[in-house]
Amino acid sequence: ETVSPAVGIFGTLGQYLQKFSRHAKVLAELVVEDDQVPHFSPEAEVQLVRVIQEALTNVARHAEANEVLITLESQGTSIILTITDNGRGIDASVQSRGLGLVGMRARARASAGTLTIASSPGKGVTIRAEVQTAEKQTTEKQTREIADVAQNSNHSGG
Repeated sequence: ETVSPAVGIFGTLGQYLQKFSRHAKVLAELVVEDDQVPHFSPEAEVQLVRVIQEALTNVARHAEANEVLITLESQGTSIILTITDNGRGIDASVQSRGLGLVGMRARARASAGTLTIASSPGKGVTIRAEVQTAEKQTTEKQTREIADVAQNSNHSGG
């Protein structure tokens, strides 16, 4: 599932969570912590949606949970995504491999971010992804471009 331009990331997530709740029989709730959540780059939107989808797939297949809470909040130039379930948890050996966790980490890195997993057996799982906003990514790109121009002008004798 991709982000629909007509409804944006929040509408897309809302529709996806409704379907997930119906099919998996798990109450899924989305909370946006800040009305002023900055814009995501289109790439970051897709990566975040994919992280959420993979996390929810794991909840449905493995967690034996009946609730999952997804929060999005803005912190400076970052967006923090947190996915918490009340399921059976996973042990540390599984956290570093398998269950789609490797793919979720790769998706977070693709959006200039990080992903951490906290869990212990019987205590549920919390997945936290931090990605840069479109504004931060644009600023970093502009900084690299300015550095490239400066470096090129130094080499051209100018």
